[in-house]
Amino acid sequence: MYSLLTGTWKRAQYVYHQVMHAYHCTLYKDCLDMQMKEHFYRMARHHELKIKSSD
Repeated sequence: MYSLLTGTWKRAQYVYHQVMHAYHCTLYKDCLDMQMKEHFYRMARHHELKIKSSD
């Protein structure tokens, strides 16, 4: 039972970071303000690193 919950939680986190990475990449591409563009890039990079670390 514990491993089922752990596996489900890890999978949910993986999917969450994939979705948020795609979301921030889209915002990064469409943004015209340089400060916000840097913020979206940092957030996209953060989620990308979380995806790679969970593999």
